[in-house]
Amino acid sequence: MNITYRNLRNLILFRLDDLIRSHLSQDFAFISTTQLIKWSREWALRLPSFDIIVGIPRSGLIPAMEVSMVTDTPFTTLQHLREGRGFKFDAPSAARLRCGIHDGVDDDWVERSVLEFPKAVSEPIHKAFVVEDTLSTGRTFRPILASLEVDFPEIEFVPDSVLYSKEFDPMPECLHHIKANIRGVPCEWNLCKRDLGKVVSDMDGVLCEDAPFQGYDRWLPNASPKFVPRFLIDTIFTARREQYHRATEDWLSAYDIQYRKLVMGSSLGDRISMVRRMHPKPDLIFESDEEHAYRIWKGTGVPTLCFSTMTMFCRKKVKV
Repeated sequence: MNITYRNLRNLILFRLDDLIRSHLSQDFAFISTTQLIKWSREWALRLPSFDIIVGIPRSGLIPAMEVSMVTDTPFTTLQHLREGRGFKFDAPSAARLRCGIHDGVDDDWVERSVLEFPKAVSEPIHKAFVVEDTLSTGRTFRPILASLEVDFPEIEFVPDSVLYSKEFDPMPECLHHIKANIRGVPCEWNLCKRDLGKVVSDMDGVLCEDAPFQGYDRWLPNASPKFVPRFLIDTIFTARREQYHRATEDWLSAYDIQYRKLVMGSSLGDRISMVRRMHPKPDLIFESDEEHAYRIWKGTGVPTLCFSTMTMFCRKKVKV
């Protein structure tokens, strides 16, 4: 990379940021994908120039795509880098991949989706930016970086992530971080795969799309999923009447949603009362409506995530 005024200025800014952030850290109760994208775009405006952006599947692809679009730099994944492929793409393609990552897709789906991006590029690579979403210990990230350096000795790799924990010892090559207490913090883009402890969830508007005003009986068995968790849900609350119990069970089974208990016909007051009686208390509650989410949190003291706005209600101050 040529030493330019822009690169030198940004390097100085990054080092100043590191000095400040070494004494400061932020607390988060929940981090949304929208916030991750915002940070990634702000970050991209201050980066030096690179020949390609390498996203670490799966979560690292989100900030990598945003940096790629803002800087107009080719983007690639680990597999495609080894195949000599880079890509440029548009916002709709990025949105589709972000949704897939949120839904917990496998790596094969990611690789196939990238191949469908509008424009493939193959230009000489001398300097590559390797991007993750978060770094807590670097236990997974460091071996990946070491492998790349062995496989591509002719390329200079610069690693970094949007967020890193206060316990993480930054690699000397890293350029910029948002230092935060992120260990154990749920993030929207990997909610479906994260072990969140004991979870209680609403049905419509969380696991399943909201019901229509008409044609409910026809809609019920064919409803589209909204969030498909890959972990056991302790209790699912729904306002659906008892007559739809079997149909609801069949729908949950069709999408392999695992749960311990299904409670039909539950009002807001019923849910608050039942959560209060639970021992041990849930670690997290999913709710579709913002007003209901707030009232559930106030009535139970259990952190409650509203899926319509991706707002977390809890006692910890949220700085996102």
